[in-house]
Amino acid sequence: VSNNSAEFYRCQWMYFGNMPGQKMTSIQRLDRCIQKLDSLVSPARADYCKLGLGYSTDLTDQSVEQDHILNSMHTDWCMSIIKNESARTIARVNEINASLAKASQVTTSSGIAGLGKPLIETSFGASLYKAPDVNAADFMAKLIQAFPGKAIIIDRWATWCGACIGEMPHSKKLQEQSKDLPVVFVYLCTINNSTENKWKSKVMEMEQPGVHILINEKLDAELSKTFAFSGYPGYAFIDKTGSYKPGAITWMSQFENKQALATLLVTTK
Repeated sequence: VSNNSAEFYRCQWMYFGNMPGQKMTSIQRLDRCIQKLDSLVSPARADYCKLGLGYSTDLTDQSVEQDHILNSMHTDWCMSIIKNESARTIARVNEINASLAKASQVTTSSGIAGLGKPLIETSFGASLYKAPDVNAADFMAKLIQAFPGKAIIIDRWATWCGACIGEMPHSKKLQEQSKDLPVVFVYLCTINNSTENKWKSKVMEMEQPGVHILINEKLDAELSKTFAFSGYPGYAFIDKTGSYKPGAITWMSQFENKQALATLLVTTK
């Protein structure tokens, strides 16, 4: 229970969670780590270390991972912790599914030109669309035309990207503070290694407002080349005249408050 022992187990979690090996699914990777732990240390210590395992950022996948961990455990105390975590995860999944069903029934917006009507509109200010099969130039032209007189912050992300999701609270807070500013937040989520349902669920889980667009791998690759994205997340800033300003945004957390964003809008108009 000391700080030193907590640091020791944190390092063990990192070690077992990042062991090198061939490309494998998250469940295969998890099972491999569980097998290693059970073979190297006592059952009680192995079970405690298993509490730090898990790879997915998707709640449904997390529930599957928790079942795998639970089935490998021997210690009552650790089993009770995983059971409680699993129950909370399942409850959250059910809550999100109920919200998705409710949101799908109340879509009333006329939508965005070139994207059509939203698939879903939420009570927290999110509108979800699927991008049509167009090239990057046409997609950006339609996007800029849809928001005349407004700057556009583009956030390219993935449902499995921890860094992307880690920046979302900053973006959400900034949006809520900046409703009176001439700027729109557009989140482009790649379907690469993901699904439409995972995308919808993740937006609902985070309660992230803004315009959300699911993009296919081809469009994702073209936009990455257009804006010179080096990975996920990737950010781009389009000013109110429709001009791209390279390097204006590196991370959403660079904006400490609304005033920092307002300054960017003024200096790039």
